[in-house]
Amino acid sequence: MTVKRYGIIVCYECKRAWGIDLLQKTAKCLICSKRYSVARRKIFYRTSDLRELRLDIAKIQEKLIK
Repeated sequence: MTVKRYGIIVCYECKRAWGIDLLQKTAKCLICSKRYSVARRKIFYRTSDLRELRLDIAKIQEKLIK
């Protein structure tokens, strides 16, 4: 069984989805620089594959735009 090290979260401020390393304690939004505690955020998707993560970020962001 592989460890799902990466996840997707969404910024409350600017509504952008981005990928994070789940081993980090905090994550900073790449757009608005808002900092979040990883433990307190809803993780929309978890994976161990970075390529898969990139594809799913795009899918989630599309849903947020609609």
